[in-house]
Amino acid sequence: MAAESIEQLTARYKDLDKKKTIAETQLATATDELEKLKTESRKQWGTDDIAELEQKLKEMRAANEKQRAEYQAHLDAIDSKLSAVEKEFKQTS
Repeated sequence: MAAESIEQLTARYKDLDKKKTIAETQLATATDELEKLKTESRKQWGTDDIAELEQKLKEMRAANEKQRAEYQAHLDAIDSKLSAVEKEFKQTS
């Protein structure tokens, strides 16, 4: 790398210092946002622990699947009874 003048070095330093300030600001913003999300998570779900949240999500999905399967079975039973009634109605007509 070629030798740089003091002016070039000063300009490089100012550019790097500006980038550092931007990065620090972005870090502070991200940290604040993370804390807000953690607070919201604790309020809504009782925890901000990722493993616990994943477990809760797994349990919710399992409960949802169980309810979906029960609903499907209920509709299948209704459909079956309706078919039987229709069949009986056709036989008596």
